[in-house]
Amino acid sequence: MQSKPLYHYYGGVDIKAKSSETVTLLINPIQYIPSGQYKVEIDIDSINTGVSTKEFLIVEIKPSENTPQREYMASVGKTVEMPSKIDPRNNIPVRIKLQNRNPKNITELKISAIGNSFQKDIITKLEPLAQKTIELNISINPVTIPQKDTITWTFETENKNIDPEIRQTLEILAYSDIRSDDQSVKNEFLKTTETITFFNNGNTRDTKHFELKSNFLTRMLAKTEPKATIISSEGGEFSSWDIPIEPQAQASITITRSYRVPFIIFIAIVIGIVLYYILRSPIKLRKEVAVIGFEEGGISDLKVILHVKNRTSRNFDKVIIADKVPSIARIVKASEVGSLTPTKTVQTKDGVIIKWEFEGLEKHEERVFSYTIKSKLSILGKMHMPPASAKFYYSNKERKTRSNIVAVNA
Repeated sequence: MQSKPLYHYYGGVDIKAKSSETVTLLINPIQYIPSGQYKVEIDIDSINTGVSTKEFLIVEIKPSENTPQREYMASVGKTVEMPSKIDPRNNIPVRIKLQNRNPKNITELKISAIGNSFQKDIITKLEPLAQKTIELNISINPVTIPQKDTITWTFETENKNIDPEIRQTLEILAYSDIRSDDQSVKNEFLKTTETITFFNNGNTRDTKHFELKSNFLTRMLAKTEPKATIISSEGGEFSSWDIPIEPQAQASITITRSYRVPFIIFIAIVIGIVLYYILRSPIKLRKEVAVIGFEEGGISDLKVILHVKNRTSRNFDKVIIADKVPSIARIVKASEVGSLTPTKTVQTKDGVIIKWEFEGLEKHEERVFSYTIKSKLSILGKMHMPPASAKFYYSNKERKTRSNIVAVNA
């Protein structure tokens, strides 16, 4: 290295106070250097104060006429503008500003964006010392989960990165969009199954609130999965569900209404009624007891009435009615006015059996038999009269029936 004038190199530079001096340096390489730009370090020392400083100069080595010309190093100024928060259902607007700082023609500049939410590559070119703005809309998966992402932008040409890279923070916002995806009804015998399906077309977990009007009867006949909560309002009673649904997932409510149990109960009742009419005795025998006398504070006289009724539309050839008088009592009057006289009475150790026999009982005919008994002792408290019996014949076949048991209270 030398200076111009030469004494600057050998004797230094005198700089008066509050003034400046220009120094021209002549630099020759000590060996062959390829053409291009180089950074040269210059040390500057103050002889009076001993203070030192450094300066860096950019030196360009131009090629000779016989040497192929070498291009400038790529130097690009760059900024990236994009929102810090985004709904993943919308595109991300991006603006990239580029400035070529050298007279170098960049024929292929690769811009890459790398993050968790998206990755994007852009290929462009940049003319020498030119400025350029790239505007684009980047779409991401609309179901990207809510998160804070870091997007790294890198710039590359000729397989070399142009530093520095740019880092930006992007927040993916949460949203939910629950809709009724399907509703189906399956019909079976006295049974319907309704399925309501909901789909969460969002990127975060949400809860679907659903209500269905109901009442006590419909709830008795219905079964739901999941189980409903019953709420009341001015509009009436409702079955209510709160169903959590994961993003991009579905959940269903199943309502099963079955009328089979009521139908079975109804059929059982009908069959019971039919069997009752089929199997019941065609002759109905009903016994009544009336108190007609008291002695010494207790019951002494009773009147017994037997009602015999043919409740069918056919005739019976022969009917025998028998009743038993307890041993505690005796028969005072075997028949009343308008009543048949007993055919016979039989004394047993347990009491007296009184019988009536008559030929034929026409369809729907009713007959009444009555007699009066007197207790040997006054009856205090409750006394049970044994049931009467009826024997009847139809087409030479014998059948029997009994009356009710009567309780007499003093």
